[in-house]
Amino acid sequence: MTIYEMARALGEELAKTSQAKNLAQAKAAYQQDKEIVATVEAYTALYPEYQQKRASGSLTEEENEIFMQKVAQTQEAIKNSKTAQAMYHAEKEFNDLVQSIYTLIYATTTGEDVPGGCSGSCSGCSGCHERI
Repeated sequence: MTIYEMARALGEELAKTSQAKNLAQAKAAYQQDKEIVATVEAYTALYPEYQQKRASGSLTEEENEIFMQKVAQTQEAIKNSKTAQAMYHAEKEFNDLVQSIYTLIYATTTGEDVPGGCSGSCSGCSGCHERI
């Protein structure tokens, strides 16, 4: 088996984890929530316009204050969205799993110990092979 075949097999195994399944469910729910999708898109669109005005020197203090208010309101709407928070949490959990695997692979290839060792409890763990 080549290293690429092993990587594909690892990816297939990762897809079977609860973290991957939770992420897929959270993404599906997020994509179906038209309100939060529109809110996040609006939030993302705020910055280019702001940066363009700021770079051109045409941004007034009033426009800056209005922008900051829009950002705060949009951030609050996203923060209060259970759908968005569920997706962000699922992404973090999956990314933590992938990072722990990367840490193990890196430590193995360099001959290092896995950072922090394993206390047997995963709470507060920075990553180890036991999480898989």
